[in-house]
Amino acid sequence: MRAARVLGSGPARSAVLSALTDLGWAIDEPARLAVVIVSGGGTGWPETPAAGPTDPVLLAQELLEAIPGPGRDATGEIEARVQIVLLIEREHLVPGLGPAMAVVATGALLAWMRDATVRLGPQLRVNAVALDLAAPGDLRPVLRWMIGTGSVAGQMVTLGPLPRVPLHGRVVPKAIDLG
Repeated sequence: MRAARVLGSGPARSAVLSALTDLGWAIDEPARLAVVIVSGGGTGWPETPAAGPTDPVLLAQELLEAIPGPGRDATGEIEARVQIVLLIEREHLVPGLGPAMAVVATGALLAWMRDATVRLGPQLRVNAVALDLAAPGDLRPVLRWMIGTGSVAGQMVTLGPLPRVPLHGRVVPKAIDLG
């Protein structure tokens, strides 16, 4: 049975645990998959010291060290030994909506995700899902696709509409004709 680690709390954790169990994953160690639920408070990282590191760099290093040797798919191609799926708050993608530090931290996290995909691939795949963490809904379809598709790496999927910054009576300037 495939093993996964879920770091974080709240309704999103419950939705992830349910989805992974339905997809045949055991929540166990050592894990080949880690789902990290990034909250908006404080540094944004889950506070679960008993579960091991939650900093994405340390987490990736620990997961890679725990699983020996590169994996191969049915065609003999090298496949990811380890996958990390980051669940991030959708509103933290839009400057002006969430707390400023959460927006900055989310931007840095997504930059790390792309960098880790290049530096540590193909042995490590890192992807992200942006959603409403308070009401995540059914995550089975997106997790099934993201985990099961070996070619998906360094990508972010947004579930639901991206929130917009309210203008609060501000006037949006018209385009200037320079012709």
